[in-house]
Amino acid sequence: QAQSARILEDPICDVEVAKVPNFIVAREGPAWDERSVVDKAVWLVTEKFSEKRETTNRLTDLVLDRLQDEELRLLFRLDQGFNHTMYFMTIHAWLLHRRLILEGKEGYRIDDDLFESCWACTKQWMQVKKVKEFRFSAELRNTQEYMFTLMLSLDDTLDRADILAARMQLVLWANVYSGEPSRNAHFIVLLTKYILRQLSLILQLPAESVMEGRFKWADFNVTAVSKEKLEKRKALMK
Repeated sequence: QAQSARILEDPICDVEVAKVPNFIVAREGPAWDERSVVDKAVWLVTEKFSEKRETTNRLTDLVLDRLQDEELRLLFRLDQGFNHTMYFMTIHAWLLHRRLILEGKEGYRIDDDLFESCWACTKQWMQVKKVKEFRFSAELRNTQEYMFTLMLSLDDTLDRADILAARMQLVLWANVYSGEPSRNAHFIVLLTKYILRQLSLILQLPAESVMEGRFKWADFNVTAVSKEKLEKRKALMK
């Protein structure tokens, strides 16, 4: 409980209610209530299913966008290798999963589509990794096992709010970092705070914004880690 309290006392772990609208991306064109009867009928007949595909694409883009954020990866000591990339992807897919399942049947459907999209990306990365054809299926199953283990472990951290942060830190240490650095390493604590901040945001977003994938991740400006330090880490990781 003490470690969780230390983590949560940092205001960066939370997104204030008043700031949530800053992360919502407005829909282009007129709102549903402002559309004509004809426009509504056309959308229901021709565009509804296309919109669902676009939602999955937008959510997938949200996940992949984080993987390309070099500054964040340096901050959390996540290299460009396959394992760290997969873990970082899984963290963001899990964040979206936790919100989507709150929206019932349609949320679960979008959640399934999102994971299918993530696994398609995984297969492409494995091909880039040049995994031998006779080992491909076994390697994919092995990767899925590690990813689902991380997601289930993150699910378990939500059982008790009083020790959530400390348990999440331990899960990240054991899974993402394979238990190698100190479990209290600064970058592991930062990743814990980052996940808590994004979870705070996504749980407060309006259902419409989530179900349409019309939002962006919360900013994560950590002044304690200077640009100079990030550049040094970048040089060391090359």
